[in-house]
Amino acid sequence: MTKKYLPLYMCIAATIAVSKAQLPEPYLYYDFEDAAGATEAIDSSGNDRTGLVTGDVQFGEEGAPNGSTPGSGAAFSLGGAGYLTVDGSDAPTDFGNRDQGNAVNYTISCWIKPDQSSFSGDAFIFGQGSQGIHHGFRNGNTFHAHWGNDFSGSLRLNPDEWAHITFTYNAENSRGAIFINGEFDSERTDQQGPNGNGAILVGARNGGQQNYKGLIDEVAMWQVELDEDQIKALAEGISPSGRGSDDDDEDGLPDFYEEKLVDNLDDLNGNGAGPGPGAGTGDFDGDGLTDLDEYEETKTDPTKADTDGDGLSDGVETNTGTYVSATNTGT
Repeated sequence: MTKKYLPLYMCIAATIAVSKAQLPEPYLYYDFEDAAGATEAIDSSGNDRTGLVTGDVQFGEEGAPNGSTPGSGAAFSLGGAGYLTVDGSDAPTDFGNRDQGNAVNYTISCWIKPDQSSFSGDAFIFGQGSQGIHHGFRNGNTFHAHWGNDFSGSLRLNPDEWAHITFTYNAENSRGAIFINGEFDSERTDQQGPNGNGAILVGARNGGQQNYKGLIDEVAMWQVELDEDQIKALAEGISPSGRGSDDDDEDGLPDFYEEKLVDNLDDLNGNGAGPGPGAGTGDFDGDGLTDLDEYEETKTDPTKADTDGDGLSDGVETNTGTYVSATNTGT
């Protein structure tokens, strides 16, 4: 008999559902696991594109819980105005300049938890030294902008809630796009490339103006346009470093997924069929679903028998899907 599973929609935010999409090496990657009090952001891509702090940027703050490095993030402009300058970057060379005919595709992404003040006026997450790229918020709407070639997103985000946001640009077909939480949101198909000059900025635009206010984590940039599967994988927790799909124990569960949940590669076992509970059984939490099924099919937490905490085990709720009452669980 074929098993049928439906996701527990209420527990998606507490779940790590990781796509197997492969990622190219990034142009830069700030995981913001930097110690509190640091004066620069370390580039974890290995490309030495350090983020130089100007003004109010605080490390060691709350990290994105569904990101690949949730230990800490960075707070921008909550006590003043602050941003990062990407050391050694040159916007016209690295991300294109329409006046110079320098066509460069790109993808820029991060996790954000915006403060309420970012929803009033302009608050830009990414920018450059002069004009050109300025992506972030304008009057509460997400905003993809190349200085006179701008468009707004359709989904309004909420203050004080984590969300994953991605901006892409394809110079060959003049397409800019916004993705929210891994899903396509909006696009412009006649967008010219960015103009201007200067270094790439995080947390501001145009030399440090219109600062974003709130938390940021997992900043990553590529000099290619990622596809939709890759963008979805980022929002589902894969590391922007491109190393997130390693599976050293060959059990079908990505190593970082196992290490994030149980801090080892032994307790969860994608090759085991149960019964559980117990380490290595293949049904660690004993809910009747295998660890691999919880990762691939139901998108539930294999370490919790009742992921959404409503009194029904994951194995019951996901068998047919629709919970009506305690006496009508759909089983």
